[in-house]
Amino acid sequence: MMMMPGLALLLWAAHGCECPSSSNVLAAMQERPMESRSNRNPKRAPRIPGICADAEALGVTRIHLWCVLKGRRESASLKRRYAALKTKQAHTS
Repeated sequence: MMMMPGLALLLWAAHGCECPSSSNVLAAMQERPMESRSNRNPKRAPRIPGICADAEALGVTRIHLWCVLKGRRESASLKRRYAALKTKQAHTS
């Protein structure tokens, strides 16, 4: 449902609410530090450790490898090569 700007003001007035002006909104934003305004989560570690290096070693993108490992895409040859790579890494560690 799309509301016209005038209708929103009438609804605010009908409920006894004060219409927020842009200067009030900006003043409230400036009172809070930038960190508290951000909804973004800090960076986290990949869910599949080593997936970036493994994808590079296999010659595919990280996203493609992730999709194959999670079952969103089918690639029997990539699964086979990934298993061989992990076996090789386990023996060299």
